[in-house]
Amino acid sequence: MRAFLLQLAAFAAVFAVENVVVMRFVHNSQPHRILRAIDKDPDLPSANTLAVGDSTFYDGFDVDAFQQTRSNAEFGGRPWSIALWQTTPLEHLILLRRALKRVEHLDLVIYAAMDMRLTERRDDRFFEWHGNQTMSYFTDVDLGYQLQVQTENDLFLMKLFSLIPMVAERSQIHNRVNYSRVALKNLGMPIGRHIRIWENTLDSPERFKRRLVADRADHFWPPVSELFRTAKERGARVLVVNVPVMKIHRDRFYSTPEWAAYHAKLKKRLADNGVDYLDASDWIADDCFQDEIHLMEGERGARQFSSRLAKEVDAIYPEARSNNR
Repeated sequence: MRAFLLQLAAFAAVFAVENVVVMRFVHNSQPHRILRAIDKDPDLPSANTLAVGDSTFYDGFDVDAFQQTRSNAEFGGRPWSIALWQTTPLEHLILLRRALKRVEHLDLVIYAAMDMRLTERRDDRFFEWHGNQTMSYFTDVDLGYQLQVQTENDLFLMKLFSLIPMVAERSQIHNRVNYSRVALKNLGMPIGRHIRIWENTLDSPERFKRRLVADRADHFWPPVSELFRTAKERGARVLVVNVPVMKIHRDRFYSTPEWAAYHAKLKKRLADNGVDYLDASDWIADDCFQDEIHLMEGERGARQFSSRLAKEVDAIYPEARSNNR
């Protein structure tokens, strides 16, 4: 019995040390950095535009370029980005709700979209979350439970796992390994053929057509609906932007009758819900992309897109034009 207790104590000690090491290891991971910024950045309370989305906006939305283009604007002239790689509308909602605790007045939420991300349901069970999608564990387990298809037993396990860094943060450890692996694979790769860690843009056109027909833009995914409701509840306008993609992506996925029908219905559904829409998919030339869907940082990609987006905001909203003469 004494030997068993010693073994149990040794296991508990090793387990505790491993969890402490994991916590230190992931302290500066992307989700933790953006959460700290949301909680502490002194500029956030005065922001009146929030850019929300995944890696397409993380790479593509240049806060400085947007702000410089609208430097005289009172409406939406002070942007702040809460975009984050490898995220879904659930994580976007979590980040928006957290940011709104500090934002004093919000004019505009600019929300990045692509393909069918606003409407196609992804009812992943909690154990299928990966990468930054595990953010619910250390931010809002209850929201992750409510807006995903989970069971009551799942909620118990989710709350239990949220207390164990080795489980809650496991994807961040995997991501660190993936960064190095992908960087090596991309050495010497031409523009447009870079491999990204998470997004798989190589869906076949035929499968994409079947998904379009099955979905038909009949409903928004619940986290998307809740995100729109949350923004409008704060008195903000919501602008959905179909982000720039390379021509190969548009030709493969956006040139079919199925996409035209889905896209028309999506725009109508957004309008019916009081959400504005902007199709920026063909704004940027192919040589300004890192890969099929991610803009380059700097003048040839993100700054070009963000400056044009700022001008489009002026064109869409009369209140923006009246304050930006």
